[in-house]
Formats: sequence, structure tokens, C-alpha cells
Amino acid sequence: MSASLQDQENWNVPRGNINVWWNDASNTQLSLLMAFLLKQNREWRDKKIRILRPVAPRADMENIRAEMLEMLKLSRIEAEIILLPGNEPLAAVRENLGVSAVLFAGFDPEEEEGSAARQLKELEKVMQLPGDIILVHNAGEVSPLD
Repeated sequence: MSASLQDQENWNVPRGNINVWWNDASNTQLSLLMAFLLKQNREWRDKKIRILRPVAPRADMENIRAEMLEMLKLSRIEAEIILLPGNEPLAAVRENLGVSAVLFAGFDPEEEEGSAARQLKELEKVMQLPGDIILVHNAGEVSPLD
């Protein structure tokens, strides 16, 4: 038996939900598609997809929820929407993450060296969240609606 098959047999799916941090439309749509594809795996089928969306304290939450529900309906993806009003998105996600098997979090890579160093410090904070973290950058036009 090859080592890779043996490793596969001993791998356990982590406890918790499949979480998607909605932090921008482009990267989050790819993240949602990746979460949906992960859930198609036999061992991940019982996991719930949760979309954690930080919003401004005075945001029109009813309209935001309606738009997100429409997007989920059109893409035929079942997910729980959790709106997180507040001024600190990372803190809101941390407080509402719960037990997380995986968190998909979008980011746009910085081009300039100084900006990239600042971004790396911010991403390090994200990587300290519990569970596995997958950073997603949509370099094209990938969407679950296509």
C-alpha cells in the first residue's frame, strides 16, 4: 500500500462547520463555491455551510439578507447567513465562529512591498482564528452564479 493511501485512510474530518467569511463580493463568491464543492465530499456532507458577514452597525440588514438569500437561491447553495453588525470585522468573526472545521477567507494580494508587509500582519491575525483557514484570492471571474 502506498504512503498516500495509508495517509488518506488515517485522516479524519475536523469537527465543526464550513465557514465562509464574507469580506468582499469577488473573493467570497469563489470561497462559497469552494465551500460548496468541499461539502460534496462524502465525508463533509453533514457539515453546515455558514456565511459570516460583518456589516456596519447601521447597515440595512434586511436588504443585505434578502440579497444574500437571492444569491444563494440562484446558485442553489444551502447556507446559513449570519450578519455581524459592528466596527471590527475580525473581532465579530472571532466571536461568532464557533467550532470551525474550516474557514474560507478572501484577500487581495498587495503589490507594493510596504503594503504587502502591512497586509501580512493583518493576515497573521486571521490565521490565528481557530480551525483550518484557507485564504482565497479570485484572480478571475469565478462565481457560483455562472
